Amino acid sequence: MILCFLSTYSIYGQDTYEFNTPGEHTFTIPENVNSVKIEAWGAGGEGGFSYYTSFFGLTIFAKGEGGGGGAYSQSTVSVLPGDVLQIYVGAGGGDKGNGRGGKQRGDSTFVSSNIGGSPTVLVLAKGGLAGDGALTQSNPNDGRYLRGGQADEGIGDVKYSGGNGSTYGGSSRDDLVSGGGGGAAGTGGDGSHAGSPTNDTPGSGSTGGGDGGAGVNTPDRNNPSDGGDGDFPGGGGGGAKNGLNNTTYYGGRGGHGQVIITTYMTPLNIVLKDIFVKNSGLINIVSWETAHEDGGDSFEVERSANGKHFEKISFIPAKRNNHGNRYTFIDENALPGINYYRLKLVNVDGSIFKSGIVSAVRNIDYETWELAAYPNPVSDLLNINISGQSHGAHHTTIVDMSGKIMYEHESSQPESLTVNMMGWPSGMYMVQSANDKEVKSIKVNKQ
Repeated sequence: MILCFLSTYSIYGQDTYEFNTPGEHTFTIPENVNSVKIEAWGAGGEGGFSYYTSFFGLTIFAKGEGGGGGAYSQSTVSVLPGDVLQIYVGAGGGDKGNGRGGKQRGDSTFVSSNIGGSPTVLVLAKGGLAGDGALTQSNPNDGRYLRGGQADEGIGDVKYSGGNGSTYGGSSRDDLVSGGGGGAAGTGGDGSHAGSPTNDTPGSGSTGGGDGGAGVNTPDRNNPSDGGDGDFPGGGGGGAKNGLNNTTYYGGRGGHGQVIITTYMTPLNIVLKDIFVKNSGLINIVSWETAHEDGGDSFEVERSANGKHFEKISFIPAKRNNHGNRYTFIDENALPGINYYRLKLVNVDGSIFKSGIVSAVRNIDYETWELAAYPNPVSDLLNINISGQSHGAHHTTIVDMSGKIMYEHESSQPESLTVNMMGWPSGMYMVQSANDKEVKSIKVNKQ
């Protein structure tokens, strides 16, 4: 893979690297860098193609709809010098003349890192749909559009959606207007939609995002045209307009995606040394160690079931001294199966940094059930309590010393029982409870 970026520049000690060429790249974290801001733009979708022909008197022409703009995602993460980021810059939909006009949505753009031996996506921005890619979703009569890349399908702390492309309009070949492309999302918010909903006017990109490509609005059927290309990064392509010939006109190409990485060398109030997690039955134990702490910082423990969408499950204040410390959090409500964890380090100035992601599997077959019998000795009423986590039915018995079964009960889950032993001969009795995996016993003295 090739490291390829168009520019590198510094602002107040921050180095910024741009990756503008579609395809795979790598970026190695430089020395003294402890966090990076990753910004990603998804690519724009291709505009819809247009074709006219007459076949035994039947006129056939395709809709020239605008493509959707690419989405934007951003996250700031903690890193270590020498860490390698894997970067994929999405390509804009469309390649005029290749016979695939109006079929290509914009590729998604993402950045990943190797965490725990497997690649983990840190930031992902979705590409926009192609103008021809959502014919069943668009209709000039109901005001629906061709969707831009959606924020809720991306990964990042800050996410915005690309603008929607417009459908075609007009009642005849002479006044047919093809749809404009949607604008790309950016740092300022969502990209704007193309003209509503049957308009050649393209959508505008948000700050940093590309504008959509224009649709075609020519006065008569003798001026067919390809759609306008979407601007870089992430603008959706405009739709094409057909004419009186058997020729395909292509929708505009979507703008390519982009990745911008900004490195920070500002000393962190907390320097995280490591983080790991291990499973112990029904609980997961998350541990981490700091190399240095300075100021009133805190840790937020976050958990995820899929490694993408995290939620806060605990808040732990930092110990606030100049040397390293070790911390432990016990997740007593771990999810069945795999659990992903990370730390959010919150500084007093409001800045936020995130740790790498670690994972552990909670064994759903693990049993922690317990058997209790009281009072002991007992004179009349004996309480039997089966508690905890258990699988399968429980068969509970009380047996005297000769082996005679004095009491028997079947239950489908742990529960509490009360047995009246009044009138039973004095002596020792064995209380037993068994499921299909384990038998537990307690001796009880009947007075």
